[in-house]
Amino acid sequence: MLLIKRKTREYVREILISTGTQAGEQVSIGRTKPEWIENLPAIAIYPANEAVQRFNEAPKDYRREFSLAIECLAVGNDDDDLDLALEEMGERVENIMEVDETLGGLVDQIELRSVEYQTEPDGQSPSGALILNYAVLYYRNANQPGMGCLEDLKRMDLSWEVGHHGESSDDVEDAKDQIDF
Repeated sequence: MLLIKRKTREYVREILISTGTQAGEQVSIGRTKPEWIENLPAIAIYPANEAVQRFNEAPKDYRREFSLAIECLAVGNDDDDLDLALEEMGERVENIMEVDETLGGLVDQIELRSVEYQTEPDGQSPSGALILNYAVLYYRNANQPGMGCLEDLKRMDLSWEVGHHGESSDDVEDAKDQIDF
């Protein structure tokens, strides 16, 4: 099983930690957000919706595109300070994500599609989130190895009865061949 969405999140987490952002090691996979202000800044990485459409008929391939959210969480002394912290973190993440649009060959393409801002004014200090939404494109064969109901085709035996047109009852094979795959 390929688990492209899982591997994508893990890859993004590793490059954000190794390259360095304002969140440092506070980069997690999943929608759960730190509840304590002491845990900020932080980044949460999670998938959202996925669009699927047929790409090829034979072999049956799907073109799949899912939304990957990279949620940057920060706190500020006031609203302006919070906005600055979110913008700086968002810009750093964007710059890191632009370096390799295939994530090391894991996917066919990743592209920034939108940015959302959210704030939580209640609390000891203003906190908020900047959510970078990326479209992640990949193609996948519908028939994964080991999952089909038919065995893999490994050999074909062919025979020809020339000129008989199925009318002769002599069952004479004029040619015979074997094809190994």
